[in-house]
Formats: sequence, structure tokens, C-alpha cells
Amino acid sequence: EEKPKTPEPPVFKRQKPPAYVGPLGICNAADCMRAAKVKCLDCRNVAYCTKRCMRLDAKDH
Repeated sequence: EEKPKTPEPPVFKRQKPPAYVGPLGICNAADCMRAAKVKCLDCRNVAYCTKRCMRLDAKDH
């Protein structure tokens, strides 16, 4: 005699924590989510992933 199957409880996937991007955080340039590696040469308060992103963001910063 077969027993009725009991539904299994849903399995919740653990969300991975965001990857560590380094001590400077994420690039400050708009639409760039890469790890920052270079600090702004003028203010030293924001950081960018490359000098190119720094130049592109210069007019907004």
C-alpha cells in the first residue's frame, strides 16, 4: 500500500554576499560597477577603477 506523498518544504537558496571589491569600494563613475583602484588626484575622496573613468567623471565630480 503506497503512502500519499507529503510535499517537501521549499528549499531556500542562500544568497551569496557581494564580492569584496577592495578598500576603495566601487568605481565612482556613472554606470561603472567595477572595483575602484585609483583615488581622485584632486580631492582624494572618491575612487575610480581606471584613469579613463576618472577623466570621464571629471566634469560631474
